[in-house]
Formats: sequence, structure tokens, C-alpha cells
Amino acid sequence: MSIHFIGESAAAAPPFDSLFFKSAFDQIVEKAGKTATRLTLFLSDGTSFDVCQMEDLADAYMVVRGYREAGDACDLALNIIPYGLIYRLELGPKGGGETRVGFAWTPTTVRRKGETKRK
Repeated sequence: MSIHFIGESAAAAPPFDSLFFKSAFDQIVEKAGKTATRLTLFLSDGTSFDVCQMEDLADAYMVVRGYREAGDACDLALNIIPYGLIYRLELGPKGGGETRVGFAWTPTTVRRKGETKRK
């Protein structure tokens, strides 16, 4: 089931889809360099999600881990977020007083020996 924004046609694609995260996102992260230590997804349900690990990028959704609200630890729980929920990304430096290391993402072109290619 697709999620649509108010005022858009039902045929519109989500602004950030798997193709974006598998291609353009790598370039954006590379340009941001070492200052890009925080990735926040703003969701159409009014919440935001601080990503600490991107686990998988499927065709219709992403599988990610987020930071716990109470601290700087990466949560063990997996979150499955449909791309249609994401309406804005924020990629930037950590806020004051944070000890978070940042988010982790291995571009699709860089794989460890023996690892299979992502779809």
C-alpha cells in the first residue's frame, strides 16, 4: 500500500525511494564528508527518526536501526520504514553534547570479501 501526501496525485512516486538510497545518497554522504555524523528521517506521520545503522534497502522499504531516545546507544530493534513515509532527510553534524558516533552505511559498490551483491 502506497502512502500519499496531501495534495499529490495517487500516481506520484515517493520523494525518496530505493533508487535514491542506492545511488544518489552515496554521493551526498561522500560530499558531506566527516561532518555528516547524523542522519534524521522526517516521516509523514509527524515523527523523526535518528538512524544509527542502515541494514537493508528493499524495493518498497528500508530496514534501519535507530538511536534510543534516552541516550546515544544504537537500539537493537529493527525498524522497517516504507519509503512513502519519508518526506525529508537531514544529514549533518551532531548536536551539542551528543556522544553519538553517527550513522553507518556501506555503499552498494563497496562490499566485503564473500558478501553478496545487494539488489
